[in-house]
Amino acid sequence: MSRAWISFICFASAVLVSCTPGRPREPVLGQAFVGAASVKLRKEITPKSDEAATVHFGEKLEIIGTKRRFVRVRTRSGVEGWLEDNMLLGQSDMDQIKAQSDAARKYPSQGIATTFDTMNVHAQPNRFSPSYIQVKEGEKFDVLEHRLMTVPASAIRKPVIPSSKAAKKTKREKKPKIPLPPTPAAPGLPSDWMDLSKQGEAAGSPKDEDPPPTTPQEDWSLVRTASGQSGWVLSRRLYMAIPDEVAQYAEGRRITSYFRLGQVHDGENVKAVWLWTTINAANQPYDYDSFRVFIWNLRRHRYETALIQRHLRGYFPTRVFTASRFVLFSSRASTGGGPYVVEDSYALSA
Repeated sequence: MSRAWISFICFASAVLVSCTPGRPREPVLGQAFVGAASVKLRKEITPKSDEAATVHFGEKLEIIGTKRRFVRVRTRSGVEGWLEDNMLLGQSDMDQIKAQSDAARKYPSQGIATTFDTMNVHAQPNRFSPSYIQVKEGEKFDVLEHRLMTVPASAIRKPVIPSSKAAKKTKREKKPKIPLPPTPAAPGLPSDWMDLSKQGEAAGSPKDEDPPPTTPQEDWSLVRTASGQSGWVLSRRLYMAIPDEVAQYAEGRRITSYFRLGQVHDGENVKAVWLWTTINAANQPYDYDSFRVFIWNLRRHRYETALIQRHLRGYFPTRVFTASRFVLFSSRASTGGGPYVVEDSYALSA
């Protein structure tokens, strides 16, 4: 048999194998997008099943099956696998996330923050909203907005109520040999009981009523990463990145925003003039209840309070605008008899 004939037979066999009908592809029920930063597709529904593939945020998937809260999807490369339905987003959700990120790029920053642990960034201020961004430990990002949200009832963990123990069977009491004396009759009503009742109604003593149940609430902050993506995080997990030599004066209050107003030259060192806003208690509808300005004392070489204002309610965004160079403090507050000049000073606007 010649080599040409052998080659023809091999080619024909390969064509026949490729044309053999395989497993039919399941019909597409719909389309969705990956709503988390990364999700592992499983070959089966069980979490211990082998991994089929890893998909990332925004990747388009075809839905080919559903079972309870799980969805079977197919990637662009044809890989099929299972994932939970809360990991998927629709087209309207993707449009909303894009619109939020586009708008947030124009928001003024209220200060740079960081976190001490990996933190999930959600599409909405809700724990059940997909987290499509992850901020790593030590990564810095802008704080843009604050919002107080009510915790959904489904997110409240109900206390475990122990089952009541079965009542023990009580032993039958033995009847006394000598019968007990009869119960005396109840005393009668006083003759003026009608008047006494009216006096009680006139007094109008208020009844003790249970206070209305409080609805749990959470503080959320809108943040913007260095790449321009925006999302919501729990405010209690943020730490404003103002220098520690200023942050030590927080006195237990939470710093909600801060701004650099200018700088002061102390020999070879350059120290900034800071303005910050703080809040005394969490879960408040306003963004801050006090602000404070810190200057660098040239004589003591430390930060001191130049201005403090309390007992107010402030809301974001807090804006600062540039003013011309001017003398902020007189020579009485400086050293060496000269004026205490702040370069590129700023003023606070409501």
